[in-house]
Amino acid sequence: MIGSSSQNTPPSETKPDAAYSRTDLGTLGGVESTATSISRGGYIAGFSQRDDLVPHAFLWSKAEGMQDLGTLSDSVSRATDINSHCTVVGSSVVTEYIETEYFGRVERHPSHAFQWSENGGMRDIGSSSFDSEATAINERGDIVGTRHYWGTDTTEGFVKWGDGEWDAPLKSSRYFLAPTDINTHGQIVGMTMTEEGQERGPFIWSEADGKRDIGTLGGNHSEATAINDNCQVVGASSTDPWNGLRAFLWTADNAMRNLGTLGGTYSKATDINNCGQVVGVSQTADGTVHAFIWSEDDGMRDLGTLGGNYSTAAGINDRGQVAGSSRTADGYPHATIWNPE
Repeated sequence: MIGSSSQNTPPSETKPDAAYSRTDLGTLGGVESTATSISRGGYIAGFSQRDDLVPHAFLWSKAEGMQDLGTLSDSVSRATDINSHCTVVGSSVVTEYIETEYFGRVERHPSHAFQWSENGGMRDIGSSSFDSEATAINERGDIVGTRHYWGTDTTEGFVKWGDGEWDAPLKSSRYFLAPTDINTHGQIVGMTMTEEGQERGPFIWSEADGKRDIGTLGGNHSEATAINDNCQVVGASSTDPWNGLRAFLWTADNAMRNLGTLGGTYSKATDINNCGQVVGVSQTADGTVHAFIWSEDDGMRDLGTLGGNYSTAAGINDRGQVAGSSRTADGYPHATIWNPE
């Protein structure tokens, strides 16, 4: 058994417009849950409210349902990614979460990056000197994330190679790099930021080649969210200063491709598998926001919802299974899996 069991709301299954069935994964006892990643084997990571409405990281499987992964301090935890070995990463508050105003400044107790495995449980991979969050893990166990040093304005991206120590190659004298994903080859994507938190565009980084900017679709804003093992990058970019974001697919030959929308004015790609299938979220023609899947053959397709007016896709594996969240008919977001039929 993976993790500790909790009382879950029962799952339900329906069929959307696209050739996918969707399943409500329920919650850990609260009213809301969100899936953030899916492994090659169909295991899903995310976070859910418990019956006390405190969010905890979870691991879901078809056999065992939703399992509470706990926290580092009996407080809040959120999972952000999972690999095929069922190693989960994310962040957890390390003391009771309280915000206080001290001489006009809001202070809070720190959160630390964590790594969870079935045998080792939840392990703190942060440090007492900084806030940290792990954003992604690859198949080799390499982890990327960000950390902020307490009492300073210093924020930097980090990479933890396997079982080794933290390294911080993702920082320069003027900018820091906020990584969002890492593939099996150790290629990293994310956002270039100033020390004041201003965005400077998306990048791809490797140990051999360093940082490379990947540009925009013509506008002044762009963000990279995921990379697959074929060095295909997805994210969202503006097409000009006055239009909304569009989901994009970028390839190593420096071509950024606009993937369009579901009929609305906005779309964002959140993940891509090794087959080149892309998932994300898009506004539809009637103004609602739905999860989508895109492929070279079929273009962008609407994955539908669990009965509400909103859904978003967060991850896709090489089987074509999609994980994300959708509002139910009563308006609450629930973690969701879409399975190809």
